[in-house]
Amino acid sequence: MIRRTSFATGLFVGLIGCSGTRPTAEMNEVTGQVTLNGQPVAKMIMNLSPVVPGAGREDECVVERGEYRMKVIAARYRVSFTQCPGGPPVPAQYRTPAASQLVLDGTRPETANFELR
Repeated sequence: MIRRTSFATGLFVGLIGCSGTRPTAEMNEVTGQVTLNGQPVAKMIMNLSPVVPGAGREDECVVERGEYRMKVIAARYRVSFTQCPGGPPVPAQYRTPAASQLVLDGTRPETANFELR
């Protein structure tokens, strides 16, 4: 009997916790250009990782013809890049969030340009 009561109580608490409306996260548009050795990147994946875990979310977008545009949850992000098939290789210092020193401030609408060397 105790098991059933515990299960019912847990189910009830879980349902109550999930039933409320959640506030919508603030979203901001970020745009910019990405160049490699001074030339617009033909195609590359730009990866975003929140500087503060839990603030924002991991995200990515495709950089095409040197330009990107996306909406992000308001937060600061570490920026890294991944090579696309047929695209230029990404220099080692930009391949992981830990290695990259690039940061995008998504706490407000932002234009951020990144020069990879």
